Amino acid sequence: MLIALALFPIAAALLLMGKFKVSPGKALTGAWLATAAIAALVWKMPLVNIAAASLLGLGKALDIILIIFGAIFLLNILKHVGAFTTINRSFSSISDDRRIQLIIIAWLFAGFIEGTSGFGAAPALAAPLLAGLGFPAITAVAVSLICNSLSVPFGAAGLPTMTIASTLSSSFANSGTDPESFSREMLNIMTLSSGFSGLFIPLCAIAFMIFSSKKDRKLRSLLEITPLAILSAAVYIIPWRYTALYLGMELPSIMGALIGLPIIICCIKFRFLVPKYVWDFPKNEKSSFKDTTLSDTPEIPAYQAWMPYILLALLLLLLRLPFLPFKEMLNCGTLHLPEIFKVPGTNFSWNILNNPGIVPFALLSISSAFLWKIRPQEQIKILNSTLKQIWMASVAVAASIAMVQIMVFSRSNGADMPGMLSCIALGAAEFMGKAYIIGAPFIGIFGTFFAGSCTVSNILFVQLHFDTAQMLKLNEALLIALQDAGAGLGSMIRISGVIAACATVNLKNKETEIILKNCIPALFLALMILLGAYIFF
Repeated sequence: MLIALALFPIAAALLLMGKFKVSPGKALTGAWLATAAIAALVWKMPLVNIAAASLLGLGKALDIILIIFGAIFLLNILKHVGAFTTINRSFSSISDDRRIQLIIIAWLFAGFIEGTSGFGAAPALAAPLLAGLGFPAITAVAVSLICNSLSVPFGAAGLPTMTIASTLSSSFANSGTDPESFSREMLNIMTLSSGFSGLFIPLCAIAFMIFSSKKDRKLRSLLEITPLAILSAAVYIIPWRYTALYLGMELPSIMGALIGLPIIICCIKFRFLVPKYVWDFPKNEKSSFKDTTLSDTPEIPAYQAWMPYILLALLLLLLRLPFLPFKEMLNCGTLHLPEIFKVPGTNFSWNILNNPGIVPFALLSISSAFLWKIRPQEQIKILNSTLKQIWMASVAVAASIAMVQIMVFSRSNGADMPGMLSCIALGAAEFMGKAYIIGAPFIGIFGTFFAGSCTVSNILFVQLHFDTAQMLKLNEALLIALQDAGAGLGSMIRISGVIAACATVNLKNKETEIILKNCIPALFLALMILLGAYIFF
């Protein structure tokens, strides 16, 4: 009964989002209120503790919301000045082979956009670019979503993975776990396991495209592009992994694309591993879609289009390198807040300047606006549009973190019972035993599918994995790495992401079909993650 009550808010939120299409902001706000009521009535948790835990959650959420704002604001400014019109036209001239266009746009370029923006921006940009080149709309959406998976845990300057340490901060303190050592181990496991699976992602997307088409010569067309597809995955994954291990969580998805994209373009230019046969869709399958959101904007020189993103990557790198003084300088802006309502464990530190949403995202956004002489009225319009875009995502993040914090602090209660998360973990441990490890990536997929966010999936479930791992005497870092990797895979089938990507190419009533079809590569890649974890660990 206690397990069912503790699970009820999360289960109800997922049901509302999945079955009844309630927005994540509303569903998770309801879940937070339900958690507070259950904690007060059943666990006899003092109201002051509930309020303090909720406010602590809101404080932690502010850090995340600023990153979301900064990333989307910069993206909207670049759209406004025509940067993506230029980028679109430069991609269309690289190759006429649809398999190569998929690798360049849906895998490498979208991986870069995911690293800088996150929150569904990558497939929402890649799908109309592909459809504008002639890809059938349903194929453009599906392959953009399939490719938008490995890069997601480090999307929006590493936000989904960065939230793990913040969510587990109380557990680290109680168990004596060193956060830095835990993060290093978790990143090592996640990048190896997920990287092993990621080697097959471009190939999965190409296979989807080829076998969805009515054109003959399917197997041969897949086999002849396999070497280039595997190479495109490897040149992204290798810098992606080592950037995560040695430079921090903000840069992996950005650096993977910045290094991988020029290498693959050079391979194409010098015909290395490029098939002689040029694969194209039959004429009756080609899309006539035109992206009016891009065609209405002016075109600017290529160097201007790419410059803000190059500066973004450079600034993130300089500000995070440990042997340079900038990281320490940013740490001087830390704001320390005392325990909320004097509830133990609710003290909070906020490193304002070290938040990527402020430096460099907001800084670059404002600089770009002035550099391109965007009028103040237009800047205000872009700002208002950005705030509207991120409003519900911000509410969802804030409510989910507040809910999880109540669950964490429910271990101090008047009913003399284990905390809410401990009850759930105990039930999972008794029901699944050590087989729980196999379910970890699928729980991550499940969370992203319904919540529409890898970040929210991690916030909801990493504490559960940590507690369950301790009960089963499993490696906590391993379980959470599998959760994070699975949450990234869930992006290819998340309801909100599929709807948004379909809207960008005017595709209606195909969302369910895309989700069902994308479940096949999601399942295959999740099994590859588990195989990678088994091989390496």
